Amino acid sequence: MVANNKMKFPKLIFYTFICLMSISPINSCANEKNLKGELTPVVKDNQKIVWQQSSSLNIQLGIRDKFGMQGSYEALFVVTDSKGKRSKLTKKVSSDKWEFVYFPEDFATFAKAGIYSWQGIVNGKTVIDGKFEFTKENSVRIIKK
Repeated sequence: MVANNKMKFPKLIFYTFICLMSISPINSCANEKNLKGELTPVVKDNQKIVWQQSSSLNIQLGIRDKFGMQGSYEALFVVTDSKGKRSKLTKKVSSDKWEFVYFPEDFATFAKAGIYSWQGIVNGKTVIDGKFEFTKENSVRIIKK
């Protein structure tokens, strides 16, 4: 015998999409390598060309009203570190489109090793949330509920 299970869906269905951008944090000046594998400056018109690179470790947080029932809205992203410090960012979202933010880059802050929680708030209500960890080894780990 099969039980009669009716699924109830809320008027608004929000999904969380979390992606990782795991890039090694390297910052160096690189030019051309000579035959010995040593870096040597590139000279053009009697001037040295110095190339620099930059990379960072961020986590992508996203929000979406899957069926666009809310219409356009403002989403408040709140990220809280293990010591209780909160970083906030508000984004305007169009209907059923995804809106993504990158922590810590978009929040004008720095990430330290530790566990973070985050929320997506619309009209004063938390509609999505999650946890992640920045490790000492420069990676990000998603913490499942």
